[in-house]
Amino acid sequence: MKEENYTGVDNSEKLIKIAKEKYPKADFKVASALELPFDNEEFDLIYSLAVLHHLPKDYHNIFVQEAKRVLKKNGILILTIWNLQERKEKQDVKKISEKEILIPWHGAEDHYFYVFDLEELKNLFKDFTIIEEGEIKIKKFSNYYLILKKNG
Repeated sequence: MKEENYTGVDNSEKLIKIAKEKYPKADFKVASALELPFDNEEFDLIYSLAVLHHLPKDYHNIFVQEAKRVLKKNGILILTIWNLQERKEKQDVKKISEKEILIPWHGAEDHYFYVFDLEELKNLFKDFTIIEEGEIKIKKFSNYYLILKKNG
């Protein structure tokens, strides 16, 4: 049986430390999604769960290019982002613009979020083939998701 391996990445040293303690045999790295410390075409599969909506619009294309760079030809990218469409109208939200908001988050007063709609998200990944797209509802929250294949 082939042994599966994976590498977990987060920009939080604290979260990586927790992951290493919980899964000591796994590989975890502190790194930015905008500057991944990996070779070109290193991965068959990438999961990006609840990452992209934390980045300002100016960084979205950098994120896409980095994912594309480290993903093998015909590799799969599974991506989720929070659907913040309804949340942006709540009283505790500060609007920076129609697409950018600040929300109190785990004791921090102002945490940045970019508010995507599904069409905008799909357009961002126009160089990929969309295998599946949709929205997942979990209790009162929902996430958009894309399952993408790198072309080539």
